[in-house]
Amino acid sequence: MLLELHLVRTFLAVIDAASFTGAAEALGISQPTVSQHIRRLERLTGQQLILRDTHAVTLTPNGAVLEGFARETLALDTQARAYFEGTTEQVRVRLGVSEDLALTRLPALLRRLTHEQPQLQIDLTVGLTSMLYPKLDNGRLDLILAKRRDGDERGVLIKREEMAWIAHRDFVVDRHARIPLVVYPSGSITTALALQALERAGLPWRMACSSETLTGIWSGLQAGLGISAQSPVLLDVPPHELRAIGIEAGLPALGAVDYVLLGRSRQLTGVAALAAKIIGEAAKRFWV
Repeated sequence: MLLELHLVRTFLAVIDAASFTGAAEALGISQPTVSQHIRRLERLTGQQLILRDTHAVTLTPNGAVLEGFARETLALDTQARAYFEGTTEQVRVRLGVSEDLALTRLPALLRRLTHEQPQLQIDLTVGLTSMLYPKLDNGRLDLILAKRRDGDERGVLIKREEMAWIAHRDFVVDRHARIPLVVYPSGSITTALALQALERAGLPWRMACSSETLTGIWSGLQAGLGISAQSPVLLDVPPHELRAIGIEAGLPALGAVDYVLLGRSRQLTGVAALAAKIIGEAAKRFWV
């Protein structure tokens, strides 16, 4: 058998720890055993997989190819064990989703996810992007599907979307008055975009309504209290009384925001890797 699971686990542990010593500590085995496993894997594949020196561990091109196969092998093993053992604990994934997607894209994503992984237990957290990232970094979430924070390069790009000024269909922008805003509190990506755009354009504004939840934002917009910088997906929320406004109302362009799928590490394994693959593929199809 080419990809023996214990050899695969050791190989990935060396990659994740970037050292043989770190891999040994993570796996609870000796460093000579780690070296033995890697040598055996190289004999089985007939290829050098890792370049070793005193300072770093580097994958060869063949090692990089094997890494992909190895992670898929472990993920499938986890899936098979969970299915045949009938346990839910082994297939639990903690997923965080930004509120705008939760109201629009999330139901379809969850249907696809549970259809392909019927044993999966989903612990769902919905909230502001600014709240989801710390939870992920602190180990309280396994995956998040949310906007990418400014300056953060992590995550797999799902959609780059132009933000829009959104208001009730009967709302009219008064160009002689301060623009009333319906926004999230400080720390919100969309709030920052809105304020930066207005300040660049030299347009005065006032805070008409502030809410920490999208439900509150939506209610303020439905009431005609003002305008908000949001993803156009919000226009899909019934009763469809909101509309996008912009140049015709004298408002500046907001720019685009990246929606990304992000895990706790760059290389996901097990159930988190399976869930990320399904969600990532489905999200790109469901996004209109």
